[in-house]
Amino acid sequence: MEVAAANPAMAWIELDIEDPASISDAVTKLTAEHPKLNVLINNAGIMNIDDASSAIDDKLLVSTLTTNLMGPIRMTGALIEHLKLRTEATVINTTSVLGFVPLAVTAVYSSTKAAMHSYTMSLRYKLKGRGSGFWS
Repeated sequence: MEVAAANPAMAWIELDIEDPASISDAVTKLTAEHPKLNVLINNAGIMNIDDASSAIDDKLLVSTLTTNLMGPIRMTGALIEHLKLRTEATVINTTSVLGFVPLAVTAVYSSTKAAMHSYTMSLRYKLKGRGSGFWS
């Protein structure tokens, strides 16, 4: 909020990445208020210490999967048809080197980042040839 207040041309919207209804409401508002919107940056992430050699706390598991993987996939899905209508559009998914070289004490986080990389590659493949931004 402070950054947007200091930069009059910047806008912001709050949403709960764990709540599909919040994502849907945010996308509806964003596309109505900014019909030329052509960039999505998925930068959600939480990293907690876990122990893959024993039962992982279910709350940690669900929260990490929902925030790091399901939220960005839902956000992309909610906005993709709008983006496909733009002449130039880009989807940027923030992952981590831990998706390729996992940190053993953050197995769940590392797994979500590997999954986001895989999802991103699939998205890129499916949109290849559309001739703009992310999918060119």
